[in-house]
This record gives sequence, C-alpha cells and structure tokens, in this order.
Amino acid sequence: MKKQILTAVACLGIGGAAFAEGAKLETIPWADVPKTYAETDKAQKPADAEVTPTWQKGDRWVVELYQKDYSKKTAVTPWIPTPQRFAYEVVGTEVREGEEIVRIAVVRDDEKTATTLLVNGVTHAVVATAIGDKETPVTRPQDVPVPWEVPAGKLKGKAFESPLGLPRDAVIFSEGVVGFPAADVPRSSGKVIDVDGKTAAGDDVFQRWDATIPQFPLCSYSLDRALLLREATRR
Repeated sequence: MKKQILTAVACLGIGGAAFAEGAKLETIPWADVPKTYAETDKAQKPADAEVTPTWQKGDRWVVELYQKDYSKKTAVTPWIPTPQRFAYEVVGTEVREGEEIVRIAVVRDDEKTATTLLVNGVTHAVVATAIGDKETPVTRPQDVPVPWEVPAGKLKGKAFESPLGLPRDAVIFSEGVVGFPAADVPRSSGKVIDVDGKTAAGDDVFQRWDATIPQFPLCSYSLDRALLLREATRR
C-alpha cells in the first residue's frame, strides 16, 4: 500500500476556511453521523499517513470536554450532557536545556485565571504548569489540570477523505450512541488522519486530526471522555 505523508500545517491549503482567524468550526448533527459515515469513511481503504502536531505564537483553539457520569449507578454509564469548555492560546516559546518549550495558556469555561502549560515541542509532554509566575513541575501526566491528549512525536495513522470530525473506530464502537456523547460533530476540511494510540498518561485513545489544523485533534476519544474541537485560529 502506498504510504501517504500528511504533515498537518496550515500551508497545505486544504479547506483553509476551516482554519481562518476566529473560525468556529461547522458541525454535523449527531443524528446525521451514521448516514455520513456510511457514505464516506465506511467504504474507504485508507492510506498510511503521519501527522506532526505544531504550534506557533498566536495559535488559538477551543475544545469541549464530555465525561462519563460515574455518580449514576446504572447498567450503562451515561455521559454528563453539559460539557466543559477550554480555550487554549500559544503565548510564546523558549529553549530550556537545548529543547524547545511551548507555552500554552488555558482557560476553563468563564474562569479569569489561566493555567499555562509548558509543553516539550518534540515529545509533546507537559513538563510543567504555571499560574502567574509560579511554576510546578509535572512528574505524572495525570497531574495536568486541563485536557492535554497529544501523543508524542510523529503520529502514525490512516488518511481518509471525510467531512466527519470523528474517528472511524469511535463510530464503530458507539453503535447505538451509548459509547459516545450525542453531541454535534466537528466538520472537517475533508482531509483527515485517524490516530489510535496512547495519551501521555498511558490511556488508549482514538483521535481524528484535520490536515489543516496542526495544534489539536478534531476529536480525541477514550472510554470515559471525549474532546471535540469547536474553534481554531492561526494568526
């Protein structure tokens, strides 16, 4: 099978409208996902692909976090219907001990205080967090207080042509909607890469990246949480 290399950078020019300044991503209603999947992803034989996350000062994006409600003692654990929103902005880069560190400020919902993530530009791991001038080293990935599910290095996956911002494995797994929150799905530029891997914390995760949006996946999905990209901006 021919190997296709898709480096996720804005200059690819694929569906650039999805990555314009202040762009709010269009969505596909959850009720339309099965039909859209059947007409696009299901019949395709995807090529091998790679995507490399990149960040530069001024990048902004917004995600919604859906989580399972384990307070409900039911046979099937439901999803909490109201998501949390997180706004990310790359505020700068620096070099520490010869390695590039990307500073990303994150604000949860309507909070006024940002948590800054110090992210290794190569491994994509969060090495420290900061509130104001106070930095705290991160020794365990699960101690990062805001969502950060970007696997390390070049991400190997499968390339599809699809408008769905939802990994194919997640669609298959969510038969009957119990496996995924019934939320509108981001609409992609049409060129996407599915990545199955592990987060820095070691959790299995299914992701779908847009070839024009290199900072964060359109969707990152595991058994008890789902992150959906809602806005993306590169200045």
